[in-house]
Amino acid sequence: MTNSKEFSEEKILYIMGWISIFFILIFFLILHILNFDIFNVNIPCAIYEKTGYYCPGCGMTRAIKALLSGDILASLKYHPIVVYLIGIGSIFMILNTISLISKKDFSGMRLKNCFILIIPIIIAVQWVIKNALLIIWGIRII
Repeated sequence: MTNSKEFSEEKILYIMGWISIFFILIFFLILHILNFDIFNVNIPCAIYEKTGYYCPGCGMTRAIKALLSGDILASLKYHPIVVYLIGIGSIFMILNTISLISKKDFSGMRLKNCFILIIPIIIAVQWVIKNALLIIWGIRII
């Protein structure tokens, strides 16, 4: 990969990050104006209801709610991918913003393939652990 291609990919991700942040803020502002608490809506997991076992995504909504409440440990317990993605995304946005402001170019954090490859590993490991705890010891995480 050449440097110019890396710069363009990171710059596109950076711009997409700011667009995402903007729309998320607008979304929560609208919910606030309508006095609607999205986290009190209980949408059950169809896989869990049908099988009694956790799906790979079980706990993400609770993890987001816990993280927004400032409870990082609970968020990690419910679904660690949420903390990982918010952490990597925040670091990426902060470092690249600092880089742009201070140097007038785009030479901040580079996203490496390992950051992406870690995602399915985290999802698979947490899914296996949650279901093992449930099946072997009857411990429910969610």
